[in-house]
Amino acid sequence: MFEVFTMRKSATVLFSVIYSFSAGWAQSSNEKSYDGIFAVIDHRNVEQLGKLLEDKSIITPIKVKAVEKVGSIYRSNPQLAESKSDQMIGILEKAIQENQPQDGIANESHLIRASACLNLSSFDKSRGASKAINTVIKTFESDKNVEVISACGKSLGFFQQNQKTANDALLKKLEGLLKKEILENTDGGIVMSIANAINRLESIDAYLPMLHILDSGYPLHVKQEAERTLDVLEIAMRRESRPK
Repeated sequence: MFEVFTMRKSATVLFSVIYSFSAGWAQSSNEKSYDGIFAVIDHRNVEQLGKLLEDKSIITPIKVKAVEKVGSIYRSNPQLAESKSDQMIGILEKAIQENQPQDGIANESHLIRASACLNLSSFDKSRGASKAINTVIKTFESDKNVEVISACGKSLGFFQQNQKTANDALLKKLEGLLKKEILENTDGGIVMSIANAINRLESIDAYLPMLHILDSGYPLHVKQEAERTLDVLEIAMRRESRPK
């Protein structure tokens, strides 16, 4: 009984501390001073991170740390945090939705979206994996910021338990990029993130698209990434062809 009371009291104190420091967070440039507060947040009070992300007075670097904390809570102990996995995925999904670019307003909201997409891959084995990967794919297809798109591509490479869904999304995006007659400077980074993800997933059906990169107008470093992926896929193909 005493332990329950202590936990409730700690949660109340934590809530008060977070919001009493909100104004200071918006002004401070010393991000490390908030590490102590993040350190006492775990799966039991993860909703505090959601409230922090909703607070418009909190600066972007702190919000990025909050997003990263959501992912790290689940990764550090998936079994313990599984009961809150749906809530955590919802927090990251909302972080993407509420930090969209605004016309005529310069901001760093893309950093929050990129981090949220990367951290959604932490939930590949969770009961909410389908929602997590679908959120990443939706952002992968709709976002216009190259850092966010590349982060989504990288994230999909970590969905090992949902490999087919991830692979289909990666190939769809890659095929669209390879069909472009005029390449943009930002396209190379996206193609590299896709090649890296396919490398990690060992997606054999991506072999031909990877070959097409070698015949494209992309820079040498992009083609080198494709060659490394082809090496991995060839090994995987030989492994698949062995008698079982």
